[in-house]
Amino acid sequence: MVPTDNLTTILLKSLYTENALTPQQREILQRYDDPTHELKMIASGSPADFNNAVTGSIAGLRQFYQHKKLTEITNAREEFANTYFSMPDGKK
Repeated sequence: MVPTDNLTTILLKSLYTENALTPQQREILQRYDDPTHELKMIASGSPADFNNAVTGSIAGLRQFYQHKKLTEITNAREEFANTYFSMPDGKK
């Protein structure tokens, strides 16, 4: 995870709340959120609840949406083409 991942998610959710995403982009974001919420619920239990093949499968689905599908949205949105965050080392 890079330092700006959380900022990307915040901007995506803001666009979602403002109904600025296309229907397809809204669906992608929802499909990313579903396993995220499920993993949070599982993680609130014991380590045995979290450390198994089913949870690994849910985590894999979330990673697919995080690294592949959310990138489709950010690559298509003007907001992401014109929004830059400087890293602590000064790089954009």
